[in-house]
Amino acid sequence: MSRSELSRLEALTVLALPADADDDAVKRAYRRLARELHPDAGGDVEAFRDLQLAYERLVELPAGPRERRSAPRARPSRRTRAGDAPTRLWSEHPTDVAAIDWDGRVDGTGLVAVDVDVVARSLVRPGPGPVRPFTARSRGPASLLNRWLHLLAEDLTATLHIRPARTRGRPGHDVEVWIRVWARGARRRVDAATLPDDWVRQRGSSSTTLIRTITPSPDRRVTAARSARIVEEGLATAGWPLGSWYAAADEVV
Repeated sequence: MSRSELSRLEALTVLALPADADDDAVKRAYRRLARELHPDAGGDVEAFRDLQLAYERLVELPAGPRERRSAPRARPSRRTRAGDAPTRLWSEHPTDVAAIDWDGRVDGTGLVAVDVDVVARSLVRPGPGPVRPFTARSRGPASLLNRWLHLLAEDLTATLHIRPARTRGRPGHDVEVWIRVWARGARRRVDAATLPDDWVRQRGSSSTTLIRTITPSPDRRVTAARSARIVEEGLATAGWPLGSWYAAADEVV
């Protein structure tokens, strides 16, 4: 996709900016995200390219009266739940921690299917930030190729990351969920999904990314359990159940 194919609202969504953002806000957001996403700093090449295209589009095309409309419903980009607002330091959202099997263990080697318990146990492990980073991959819901993910190229799969925030919310304090999809059929699925509140959808030139920022709790177990359930809910709504995602057995518990 070229910058001429991007609308102003699409470009603003990539930079996580409101429709009435001025040039100064665009430049600040671009500089902040460029530092995080630049490939030399370990960032994602595709995301950095999308960021550049969006910035060039906004610099090229000033806001006009027709462009200042609300974003389409298919691309929710606003947080609507107070418990997830980035201005809050801690979330008080109730979470049933006792329902998680904290003592369970994963059996087997290689890739294993994950569930809420596996995700929560992996997130709660000691480490800097509100959660321990967690990564899973999937070819698609109920795909026979899911067991062979380690043999597939990255652009034939989808990747799920749950980690301390880097580009949204409070870096290192909040929790950031990224679900990036490359395959065309899978992109159609997530593009058409009506997501729960507070999820952001970014469409790039060759991938679609679903993003969610979660305000943590002072209790690490509450943060891990709530993050796992939010991911489960979001994936279920997108028609891509959590059980269709696989993680390396030696990286989960």
